[in-house]
Amino acid sequence: MRIVHLTDSMSNTANGIVNVVVDLATTQAALGHEVWVVSAGGDWYDLLHAHGVSTAEVDFSRRAPRQLPATLRRVRGLLRRLEPDVVHSHTLTPAVLASVAAPRVPSVATVHNEFQRGVGVMGLSDAVVCVSGAVERAMQRRPLARRKTCTVTNATIGSPRRPGRPAAADLGHPAVVAVGSVTRRKGSDVLVAAFGRVAEAHPDAQLWFVGNVDEPDTLEAAAGAPWSDRVHTVGSVADPRPHLYGADIAVTASRRDPFPLVVGEQREAGLACVVSSADGLPEAVDHGAAGLVFPSGDVDALARALDRLLGDEAARADLGERARRGLERAHVTRMTGEYLAVYDRLLAEGRRR
Repeated sequence: MRIVHLTDSMSNTANGIVNVVVDLATTQAALGHEVWVVSAGGDWYDLLHAHGVSTAEVDFSRRAPRQLPATLRRVRGLLRRLEPDVVHSHTLTPAVLASVAAPRVPSVATVHNEFQRGVGVMGLSDAVVCVSGAVERAMQRRPLARRKTCTVTNATIGSPRRPGRPAAADLGHPAVVAVGSVTRRKGSDVLVAAFGRVAEAHPDAQLWFVGNVDEPDTLEAAAGAPWSDRVHTVGSVADPRPHLYGADIAVTASRRDPFPLVVGEQREAGLACVVSSADGLPEAVDHGAAGLVFPSGDVDALARALDRLLGDEAARADLGERARRGLERAHVTRMTGEYLAVYDRLLAEGRRR
């Protein structure tokens, strides 16, 4: 099968959409498919080439009214030359352009962020794949996508982006880690407030934020607090796993989060996982079987969970053991197989027409 993936960029910036494209393209190529990735370029291209994936460049950011015709011509010419069996778009503009440029080629669009403005137009594609059941339920309210949706949850274990097991970072113990941008959407303010409520009772506890501090005001609860020296920010890192393997508890306190890849990595590391009830997060911990779920935005509930886990090493170990169960669902081969089944269904439907 000749598969063409379209997305905005392939830069290594800890972007979940980009990481999914890398994982899908490389695993599909390993299965013998001819795979192309088309984007504005980026440093992941070297890894793609090393795994037999071909690349081309189109700047999908050129979407102003005066620029779109030229971008559309570039996409149309490229798809005519490549003659793909399936076109798979991962962001909004490529999905729209692919549906216009090659209307007879089976098209798939993955909705990673349902809350993105204008995402409903991804329903122009023949199949709309949602990264969690929560995202699918939301997309079914969009008229263009309503009868085209299915769910394929994200997975990252076994990715060529993450070869081998890294050495653990020295974070102190017990350490709480949060991976992702420091923002209100990620619930960074909720986590800081909850940590502040338990910090005195657990004087050795450390809190680590691994990701860009995009909204510094979300950490203001720590400013001047007697425990402020135990709140650490390390910025964005190419591989968060050293911090995961050095931690004891992982918290994802998001207010909105479709299905973050990092939860699978947290589970692989055997961490006691705590997630909010936002969007696809409960699905990422098997609805509570592999981690604790607290109501999104509820500082009191998160503080209670932290207090329990910080004070009970056996409880942390038990939750970490539960996190490791069922990890085959978090492996890239499962995700790739489910996407290939979507492609096969579209091709079969096309042959029946």
